[in-house]
Amino acid sequence: MPTPAPTAKPVISVLQSVIGYLQWQAFEFQPTATGEPTKWYCTALAPGLFFDEETGPILGAATLPGVYEFTLSCENAVGLSDLVTFAMGIEASGFVQPANVLDLTIDVTTRRVSLAGIIGDVGGGASGSNAGGEKWEPLFWVKAGDDLVINVGFIKGGVQFDPKLTGLKFALKELEPENVLVAGEVWGKAGAGDGTSYVLVVHIDSDELRGALTNHEDDQTTQFLALGEFEWTQDNELDPQIGPDVIRSSTRTFGVMLPRDLIANP
Repeated sequence: MPTPAPTAKPVISVLQSVIGYLQWQAFEFQPTATGEPTKWYCTALAPGLFFDEETGPILGAATLPGVYEFTLSCENAVGLSDLVTFAMGIEASGFVQPANVLDLTIDVTTRRVSLAGIIGDVGGGASGSNAGGEKWEPLFWVKAGDDLVINVGFIKGGVQFDPKLTGLKFALKELEPENVLVAGEVWGKAGAGDGTSYVLVVHIDSDELRGALTNHEDDQTTQFLALGEFEWTQDNELDPQIGPDVIRSSTRTFGVMLPRDLIANP
């Protein structure tokens, strides 16, 4: 028996609610409505979430914590429903990010780089400096030929904030003051306010890098500890303005272990 044609526009249920979820936790929220809606509409969602306009579900895993509001509506042959706004809370989580994303934090006061959520002093960033000839420990490892995706958050006085960057760069060197082996400045902004981070993508490969690896060749462990550094720029918003229009800042150097790649790149 065919479904009867709707006689009124849809009404979205306001009794349903979106319960809070953890960052990186996969979930699905299915809104319901009377009147057999044939299409759904939704405003912007938290980063990492997706919306299916045919049946209305919201699904995915939010990548940034915070409280997000979104508005739903739907329609059938009779008309468009009233708008209904929902609030979604995403709590910061210890869940591991996707394997190809490295989560780092820059303290703009100390200029130290650390693994997000880890307090320490390794490799001049999250580990100690090389004062007195002390050997650094690598902050992270990345192989020659890899694409490195770095999610960078900024803190000041122990609080996360948005420095409103106009530029972001990452560079690797073999030794001071040797030339830069790899540099990357393809970046974008994610989130807003105190939930802001900046995502930078770097292809870890160059003729200079492969030449440097030949200086450390071994039968099984061809690798070396490179020096990493971030640089960023932002508009000078001092009032009255003092100094240049654009202010440049950079981090302390930190250790990055660079082993050779056994699988030939295409």
